[in-house]
Amino acid sequence: MKSKIGLISLFFMGLFLSTNAHAGKGMLRISTEPGEAKIFVDGKRKGSSPSQKGQYFAVKLAEGEYTITAKKDKKKNGYGGFVTADKKVFVGEDTLQTVTLKLYKFVMSETEKKRYDKDMGIDEKARKLMAITDTYRSNPNRPKDFIPQGNGTILDKKTGLTWMRCNLGQRWNGSTCKGDAKEYKWSEAKKACGSYAGKNDWRLPSLWELETLVYCSSGEDKGRGWGKYPNAIVECKGKYDKPTLNKRSFPNSNNWTWSSTAYASDASYAWLVYFYRGDDNWYRKTNTLSVRCVR
Repeated sequence: MKSKIGLISLFFMGLFLSTNAHAGKGMLRISTEPGEAKIFVDGKRKGSSPSQKGQYFAVKLAEGEYTITAKKDKKKNGYGGFVTADKKVFVGEDTLQTVTLKLYKFVMSETEKKRYDKDMGIDEKARKLMAITDTYRSNPNRPKDFIPQGNGTILDKKTGLTWMRCNLGQRWNGSTCKGDAKEYKWSEAKKACGSYAGKNDWRLPSLWELETLVYCSSGEDKGRGWGKYPNAIVECKGKYDKPTLNKRSFPNSNNWTWSSTAYASDASYAWLVYFYRGDDNWYRKTNTLSVRCVR
């Protein structure tokens, strides 16, 4: 009899412990698009999402708020990394809920970032120029940095670069740029600058030099990094003057302007600045765009 009572006591104790162990927990079902992604809860790996649509990775969690993250290895434009998404969810006691994460944000791996930077010509000098662009392109005092030199050129005291005030093909008449800008294929643009204002070291600017001329008169911009291009500037924000250069420094300017920076993943393209919006973009080298020279 005593042994039966002991067994019954152990049974009910086990049942209590089992019930108590799951008290206060909820069930979270997670799916991802695409499937077979690594699942993390508050930064800790929990498993992987199924490959088939309509199936879920399930996890029991104590009541509380969690950050659910999904990552899947991917290669974009020849560079390795992963696509990712995250979402904050609150898990209630004794609840069942479903979360679907759509993986769209591409993050390049640190090793691949270094390779990308090398391919894009991003060195210490380029990073300093990028920092100037990021800090000042929406600053209302930025136009004051440009000092006219009296000969159709203008000095940017922030970067130390001297620019032609007109696009090639136009003529500086002492107050503005007259005539139409000439357009060049990229291979022609790289050789087009030549001599001007007594100097013969004019050249086609790099992307990082050219984008320092972008000025968002609205005082707002959308930052840097769009799509699979982590270092490309995004357009100005709000209501801003177009084109996005200071008009007193660079009057009558064209919107599309070549840089000397080749597009790393496809030899038939090169980078440009689209001054109508104030962003970096790329174009086939055989197309024709305007040129602004620098020294």
